[in-house]
Amino acid sequence: MGRWGAVSYIVGNIVGSGIFIVPGIVLKNSGSVGLSLIIWLFSAFFAIVGAYCYIELGTSIRKSGGDFAYLTHVRWNAIAFMFMMGACILTLPLTIAIQAETFSEYFLQSLNIKICSSEFLKLFLKKFIGYGLCWILLFINFFSLRTNAARFQIICSSAKLLAVCLIIGIENIKANFSQPFANSNWESSFIVNALFASLFSYDGWDILNFGAEEVSNLKQTMSFAMPVGIILVAFLYMAVNLAFFVVIPIEEIKDSAAIATIFAKHSMGIIEPLIPILVCVMLIGSLNSTLFVASRYMLAAASKRQLPTFLFCTNYLHDSPRVALLFQVILAICFSFLNSLDKLISYVSFVVWAQRLFTICALIKIKLFNPKGLPPINSEAIKNSLLFPFIFLIVALFLVGNTIFKDFSTSAIGLCILGFALILYFLFLWERSPILKSKKYLRISNKINGR
Repeated sequence: MGRWGAVSYIVGNIVGSGIFIVPGIVLKNSGSVGLSLIIWLFSAFFAIVGAYCYIELGTSIRKSGGDFAYLTHVRWNAIAFMFMMGACILTLPLTIAIQAETFSEYFLQSLNIKICSSEFLKLFLKKFIGYGLCWILLFINFFSLRTNAARFQIICSSAKLLAVCLIIGIENIKANFSQPFANSNWESSFIVNALFASLFSYDGWDILNFGAEEVSNLKQTMSFAMPVGIILVAFLYMAVNLAFFVVIPIEEIKDSAAIATIFAKHSMGIIEPLIPILVCVMLIGSLNSTLFVASRYMLAAASKRQLPTFLFCTNYLHDSPRVALLFQVILAICFSFLNSLDKLISYVSFVVWAQRLFTICALIKIKLFNPKGLPPINSEAIKNSLLFPFIFLIVALFLVGNTIFKDFSTSAIGLCILGFALILYFLFLWERSPILKSKKYLRISNKINGR
């Protein structure tokens, strides 16, 4: 993978369902157009700072696997296992649930029909549509992934780009910018929720770190592709947000979970139905990609015996990890009942940024102390200023700490999953665990795992 190939890979990975979900959530929490745009810009800046930190990590520790590889490099195996479990059990299934729920919103909008007034029936119909899509994609992944996935992803990517270009190309100036900071909400918990939502849209900027061993000329490619990719996405996101703000009244943006459809109604005339259809196609592609990544991540963890080995089972005809796929869909369906869409995004973001907080601590440890006994780092690694990891550390601490102390309900689920994972590690994986010395336990474990 060369420079521009890596840039396109990063842009394609970042630009997904987020830009069609979170503008309303950011505006609702920030309270004003001006503060909302500042949060979007700050998120781009923060992603670039994070990118420079991960460039140094990726060129210093030339291993695929991202955060997991870096945490295990500094021998923080318990923390690495904890967040691996968090990803398999919480963040990836929650992301599937978010994408499925957003699809159901846009699908109903594309049909342009009035739903019954009963809130319960509305909820039931939306969940039914979202679950239906999950089961259909599960069935496709069971059988014909290799045959159809590439063509299908090209269609979804084309729909994504067409939808974004149509939105940016519309101009119909409204009065949302006459008082851009009116009704701004400066309460820290709301600012954090707005940041979590906008950062959720930028997620994926570290994708090269997960396949570092497959990137040619890693040092030059990462140092070019990651900042350039984020800057391109930032311009795209600002253009889309400006298009939304100049066309749609603020209150409609705040109340809508399908903002692109509202935009189309206000500005596109006879081609209005095209936008929700394009977004639906794009969301199917995003959900399919997330399901693929989630199942393979769980498969890889099970192959390393970090998770029960029954999750490593694959179909011998289609080489499909059916158990892991089914497990992810069941978890996604269960988690979809937890709360509203913006809360689900906050649950995901809390765990993701808690993991990055520890990863940056690992980078600072390497830079400041260069501990003995660790595998050597690459002598040709890019060395950035300590300012980058410390800025990243301070902001990540603010995001995670503020959530724990001012909005504990948002962090509670993630903390419970991470705490449970930590207990499992010290009981069953830690080399000094007394359980591992029990012959009876080892006999049962070997039988269950087919040893």
